[in-house]
Amino acid sequence: QITPTVRAVYEGGFESQFADCLTDRISSLDKDIEIMCSYHYQGFIDCVNELLKVQNMVKGLQSDICNVDTMLCSNSAELIDSHESLISQRLELKNMASTIQAIKLCIPVLEMYQKLKEEMHNRNYYSAIKILGHLEHT
Repeated sequence: QITPTVRAVYEGGFESQFADCLTDRISSLDKDIEIMCSYHYQGFIDCVNELLKVQNMVKGLQSDICNVDTMLCSNSAELIDSHESLISQRLELKNMASTIQAIKLCIPVLEMYQKLKEEMHNRNYYSAIKILGHLEHT
């Protein structure tokens, strides 16, 4: 399809006019390409600038995350120590409660023993033998 057009241009002697038209068209297309590239280049520059801003924000976030991690590690260490202390104190409390319970069970026996000693000291041997009998069954 282009061949008949080119043949008509050369046969009619319009080579210089055709070359001028082609040059004008090339210039026009070059300008369009330059405008398009310039537009896209500005968009590219804007994107790069935006990425640089994002990079700075990411660095800030990384720093914040490191700070939070450090605080979390130190606080969790304190929490673990507190937890271990709490477990130890609860064990002590449990031991104290069982000791108190055992002592409460011994109090009647000790009171009887005290009465026995008093009766023996006062030379009430019959009462002392009765108390001794109660102690054997307690």
